Amino acid sequence: MNKWILILVALTAIAQAASEGPLSPTAATDEGEWTSETNVFASDDARASDPGTTSHILRAYTFGFAIPAGATINGFLASIEGFGVEPNPERREIEVALGTSGYTPTGSWKLDTLSFDPSEIYQDLGSSSDLWGGTWSATDVNSAEFSVLVRQAADGTIGVNRVDHIRVTITYTPAGSTVPSRRRIEIQRLLDGG
Repeated sequence: MNKWILILVALTAIAQAASEGPLSPTAATDEGEWTSETNVFASDDARASDPGTTSHILRAYTFGFAIPAGATINGFLASIEGFGVEPNPERREIEVALGTSGYTPTGSWKLDTLSFDPSEIYQDLGSSSDLWGGTWSATDVNSAEFSVLVRQAADGTIGVNRVDHIRVTITYTPAGSTVPSRRRIEIQRLLDGG
């Protein structure tokens, strides 16, 4: 019986998720009023800044992911380090999305509130099982064009915000890491004495 339990455990220790990151971008651009956008590459107190007059997008990309070909992407955790200079929380709101190129998100935007100056902390968005409303492949996330997009929340209460660092962790399941369910049923039947 112990031999069969060991076989079952060995064959059903499947779909163990792997992760890569957190990785930081090595390229950044903006579509309007952000300044010093390349300051988001590291947590070093040098910050990208939005003057708070409009809701332009800061795009951070070229993360250097190397997810194995054929892997299933399970989720993304994006962390934004920064703060807002306005005491009103609504004026410190940002929206964050992921994209495969340019300033167009793949999926949906997430809303969060930056901490108040001078406190600067990472705001974590997403999780190891959150696909941000998009459909992703290893090719998508390994591309130099895979992006994190950040903008002031477009709610009419835009404030002055600073972003120090952007980083991303991707959770995935390698291709071929599952045991066919028929084989698991056969092993279970043997364990049950059938």
